[in-house]
Amino acid sequence: MSITQKSNIKFLLFFSIYSVTFFLLLSCFAWAEYNDNKGFTKAAKLLNCGKYPESIGMYKEIIANSTNKNNKSRALLFTANTYSLYLDQQETALQRYNKLIKEYAGTLSEQDAIFNCGMIYFEQNNYAKAYEYFISYKKRFPKGMRFQSALVWADSSKSLINTKKEKKFQPEKLYVDNTAIRVLIIKNSNSINLDSIKPIKVISSNSDQILYHNKGHVNISLKKNSLFINNIKANLKGRLYISSASVSIKVNNKAYRGFFSIDVKPSGIDFINHIDVEQYLLGVVPKEMPYTWPKQALMAQSIAARTYALYVKGKSSDKPYDVEASVASQVYGGYDAEKKETNSAVKATSGKVLTFNGRLIIAYFHSHSGGYTEDPKNVWSAAIPYLNSNPDKFSINTSKKNWNCFFTYKEIEDKLKKAGYDFGKIKYLTYNGKSKSNRILNIKLLTDKGDSVISGNNFRIALGSSKLKSTLFSINKLKTGILFKGKGYGHGVGMSQWGALNMSKNRYLYKQILKFYYQKARLMTLSG
Repeated sequence: MSITQKSNIKFLLFFSIYSVTFFLLLSCFAWAEYNDNKGFTKAAKLLNCGKYPESIGMYKEIIANSTNKNNKSRALLFTANTYSLYLDQQETALQRYNKLIKEYAGTLSEQDAIFNCGMIYFEQNNYAKAYEYFISYKKRFPKGMRFQSALVWADSSKSLINTKKEKKFQPEKLYVDNTAIRVLIIKNSNSINLDSIKPIKVISSNSDQILYHNKGHVNISLKKNSLFINNIKANLKGRLYISSASVSIKVNNKAYRGFFSIDVKPSGIDFINHIDVEQYLLGVVPKEMPYTWPKQALMAQSIAARTYALYVKGKSSDKPYDVEASVASQVYGGYDAEKKETNSAVKATSGKVLTFNGRLIIAYFHSHSGGYTEDPKNVWSAAIPYLNSNPDKFSINTSKKNWNCFFTYKEIEDKLKKAGYDFGKIKYLTYNGKSKSNRILNIKLLTDKGDSVISGNNFRIALGSSKLKSTLFSINKLKTGILFKGKGYGHGVGMSQWGALNMSKNRYLYKQILKFYYQKARLMTLSG
């Protein structure tokens, strides 16, 4: 099979799973229970900003707490889809699909699970297994929405059963088509102001018509669903692109490199910065790590941030942007945030990324591990082979070690409700299990509505991750509320930034820092 054919199959697999996921996500709202609705919406938002393991954690809560069989099966379907599409874990996806087929027979999701299994096996060149699943779909769902597709794929699988399988190519360098990143810097705005020392050009993508080309100030506004450029109505056809010959353009008084596009929606204008990943990192690294820290720590941060951004970019071809400029993805401050120290670290590591089995990893990092990094399966219920839980001696003796915070029972109830968890009035609160790193796995709540369980990480986020800084805490019950005493800051997965600081102070090089926190990952250089 040619590379082009395999690329087409991968596209069809992605489109097949994504389109059904999107359709089901929209349709499920008509009948889902309130809390399930909230859960599906949250999971979709997490997926949209590149937080793939986090979305799996949300789906798990729906499976654990929902009383609706269809909701449970759909959450399991979306979990499998996420493993397949976003985490490159096809075997895990197959396990989840088959679990759905076995435990939720007769649901609408079963049809998609069977078909998707066939697509994955076809992509893996296991044509006999692919044929088995497509024939199963054909027999069991003669009126299914994918019946004709199943017939076509069954015939293709049958004709290829005896063909020789291709060997997997393991490159010395990681080839990429391009490294341009699309960053959402402004969301749902009604007015955007632009300034540049050189002429600003505004072009319509459909007609290549220049709508504006002049020096000075430009205002783009949305009034009654019409777009205006300096109060003159624009004949908008397609997307608008904005550029200048200047090094940067000021957007609402904040300077950015690159060029921009505008996505006009009923809710407002989305303003997207198009920029090469190396220039993007110049505005990311000083926002994610203090620029005054040692260069080796800054270099490790540069590689982790580059890898994370390109990983998410590779999963975002169906979206108008790749990442957001906030903590939803990575904090990006643009040209104004740049510092010579972090610029030097980015340039010194240009093109270097972390990989596993020849593919980019999702390079998570956090502020402080509290002395032990965490396995993502304990945080988000998503096992990732190159991110493990290990002792972290470099994050033990730091100024960020210990913390405590207090919440009244009423505050906990209100914050949970605001986050979409309507558990009721709390009578009793405790933890349910701890991980190897001693982090809380789940919080068990006894309320006037009965018993409920929420993951430790979602509980932390609901109460406020800047106060309840990690799940590495103890619960101290007082008369009016709970005193939480803990250590560490963040989810604990991947690289501890304070650990990287201490390693660099002890003369460890950036390669050693990355090897310590991403033990199964390999450092490679981009090419293409």
